[in-house]
Amino acid sequence: MKTLETLYTEILGDETKKAAFVKAVKENKLEAFLKEEGCQATPDDIKAFLKEKQSQKGELSDTELDSVAGGCNVDEAIGSVVSFGILCAGSAIASAITGDMGGDDGRILCGS
Repeated sequence: MKTLETLYTEILGDETKKAAFVKAVKENKLEAFLKEEGCQATPDDIKAFLKEKQSQKGELSDTELDSVAGGCNVDEAIGSVVSFGILCAGSAIASAITGDMGGDDGRILCGS
């Protein structure tokens, strides 16, 4: 007999089984599905198992959130601001020394 963990893994890895599981749930035929799959679990066992799986997922930590697309990594942000600031200051100083204001009406601007 299959365990719930084994059946769960099979369902996740097989689109046909996944569709059959969803159909069994929608049509209230979960017991028949479990029997066909060789699993002696009950629908209540399935609910408890899935609830446990969901609780194991948990939430992402701040560190994990910082590394996802759209997240803010403070160290990288500070590095970008500092490096751009140094580049901008260097460009402004070079413009002031050479007298080349790049068409900016005499104001010292960053970049050309």
